[in-house]
Amino acid sequence: MNYKLHFEIPEVEENRENDYWVPLMKYFLDQSDNIEIHCWCVERALIEEMESRVNESYEISTENGMTIFKGNKTVEMLDYLFTNLNRNSDIKWFSIFLKKKNTSIFSSEHNGTEYFADMVNEKDIKFIKSIMPKRTSFNKYK
Repeated sequence: MNYKLHFEIPEVEENRENDYWVPLMKYFLDQSDNIEIHCWCVERALIEEMESRVNESYEISTENGMTIFKGNKTVEMLDYLFTNLNRNSDIKWFSIFLKKKNTSIFSSEHNGTEYFADMVNEKDIKFIKSIMPKRTSFNKYK
């Protein structure tokens, strides 16, 4: 049976560990073929950093105060995500949506404090719970 799973980490102290983020993202990136990254338009340095990484391979648009990068999953993008993730103990990107065949399967939002998995089974949920901090709250529903 498949479920939808929303889980979040309460806002906490500075310099918290984000050790769970890479294994969590890798788990769902293995199932995805497309990545969509949202950054606030006011984060010019981050947007310029992203633009220098994606070249013409990603569609870049602006909507509701966000700069949005959309494109296929590439080795270069995965390397960038996994080697440049922390900024002031937060995940630097406001939202990352992982898709398969244009259907959302997972999102990391609010700079890595809130997550949503659209179609997960008990095995997936067990894995997620095993790597997330103890303070994480989970809401599973059909």
